[in-house]
Amino acid sequence: METSTPFGEQPDLHKLLEENLKLTREVHASVAKIRRYLRWQRLVSYIYLLVIMGPLIIAAIYLPPLIKPLLQQYQALSNTFPTTGQPTSGLPNLQNLNPQTLQELLNQAVSSGRGILTPP
Repeated sequence: METSTPFGEQPDLHKLLEENLKLTREVHASVAKIRRYLRWQRLVSYIYLLVIMGPLIIAAIYLPPLIKPLLQQYQALSNTFPTTGQPTSGLPNLQNLNPQTLQELLNQAVSSGRGILTPP
């Protein structure tokens, strides 16, 4: 004698459980694929981070000693000729310069042993 259940006959319940088990396995397989995909995405994002941040960190470490002399030369030039156009140190007024004065300055630079473009 079979006992009746509130959900109907026993074979229908068994069929529903099998279908539920099948769908659960499909969901589990999908979740496994998604996890694998996310793992690869995380790895690729770390690689991208290294590719982008690595050169920036290396540049921050190694470039300042290389740029420092250039920056000093730029600052020396910018301090020499402010926005007014008048020299503030070491150079004569270049606005009223004639060829004889220019030749004298050139001779002084050559005779002092400094070249024309070497800093003082």
